[in-house]
Amino acid sequence: MLNVKVKYFGPLIEADVALRPLTVFIGENNAGKSYMALLNYAILASFSRSHKLHRFSPLRRVYKLSEQEQRQLNALLTEQNEVGFDELSQTTQNDINRGVQQLCNQLSEQLGSEIQRCFGSELSDLIRPRCHKRFELIIESSQPALRLEFRFQDGGLVLHNAAYSLTGTKFPLNRLRPAHADRLYTDLINSLVQYCFRDLLKMPYYFPAARSGILQSHKALAGIMVSRLPLVGIESIEIPRLTGVVADFISDLINLEKRPRIKSRKSSPLIQIATFLEQEVSRGEIDVDQVDSGAEYPEFVYETNGNRIPIHRTSSMVSEIAPIVLFLKHIIRSEALLIIEEPEAHLHPENQRILARAISQMVNAGLHVLVTTHSDYFLQQLSNCIRMASKPSVAKKLGYTKKDQLPSESVGAYLFSFRKNRPGAETKELPVSKSEGIPEDAFVQIAESIYDETVKLD
Repeated sequence: MLNVKVKYFGPLIEADVALRPLTVFIGENNAGKSYMALLNYAILASFSRSHKLHRFSPLRRVYKLSEQEQRQLNALLTEQNEVGFDELSQTTQNDINRGVQQLCNQLSEQLGSEIQRCFGSELSDLIRPRCHKRFELIIESSQPALRLEFRFQDGGLVLHNAAYSLTGTKFPLNRLRPAHADRLYTDLINSLVQYCFRDLLKMPYYFPAARSGILQSHKALAGIMVSRLPLVGIESIEIPRLTGVVADFISDLINLEKRPRIKSRKSSPLIQIATFLEQEVSRGEIDVDQVDSGAEYPEFVYETNGNRIPIHRTSSMVSEIAPIVLFLKHIIRSEALLIIEEPEAHLHPENQRILARAISQMVNAGLHVLVTTHSDYFLQQLSNCIRMASKPSVAKKLGYTKKDQLPSESVGAYLFSFRKNRPGAETKELPVSKSEGIPEDAFVQIAESIYDETVKLD
């Protein structure tokens, strides 16, 4: 589980968030929910979306193994499902430790620039005024224990301390099978080192609050930028400035259009969830129009009752749900992190409930999800999915399946609120229980206030 702590960042005085399979941010506007969501995206993007780190190889040289060493290593990989760090030779332990330290250093080099790219701002502008010396960012993961402490220095992010312990760690071997003899040891070490950072190696996807408008206009924006490229160096041109997450979102959409459907994924759990959303929310199929192969930008289309309608001509509800359906069908794999800002936007309360069920299904399919929300309907449905896990017979009578049920330990909820009589916001972890789900105190207070006002007016 990945834990991120930050001080004096944007509107946040202090925030401490642990990413569980489902993480929910609630609270007032401008209290830092998007800042924290974006920060988590940037941290994971530093690893998973960076080509430099994605091809990380701590051991550059190829090790030549003796015949005896080759036989021992082959036996290890074929006869055992896992191996303990303490069972490895001292040389192998040293190579793993060196690889872990190298990857920590590479993250330090990449993270600061990635945060700036994702936010579209200089790091110094993201830190609260007059708090540069007090800013800190801590990234922690467990099993194995890893703690990275960053400070702001000389206009950038500097790794202040890296602490980790591999003692007692069990490394699974099922993902690595005997390869070519000359590469076997090198591949093994690289695989074990990357396992130490598995919480940071999830591919992140970010759906901004303005995703509906971006989906409808991304081709026009991309077309304008491409048409102006031949003029670079000839005349002065201005390219619209986008935040990194919006640029990534547009890039994924463009690549999605060029990517053929993988037959093996047609029956995958994520495809089934996309189909569930099409049947229950959009009531029509959302996909890429397979037009002339010479077309530069095939259309995203919505098909219902025999009619094929371009997404830009559909209702806001369809264009809002479309990115989720498209990414589930074509891009996202299990073990990724999907961040959705305000999933309830443009959705009727009943459709908000259905989307909450779909998110529960995503979590049960192995996808990690982080949402920011202002909807009590959406939050209440998530709570019901949590409560169903301890009452499966009742859930079945209500028409829910096991895929809709959420174990309470898989859910983390955080309230973002402003400090009383002091500038800035902070986070508070809310208790999530199998009997009550996610607390809704903030929404209850507002409902009570409205009710009291209504009584007085009556």
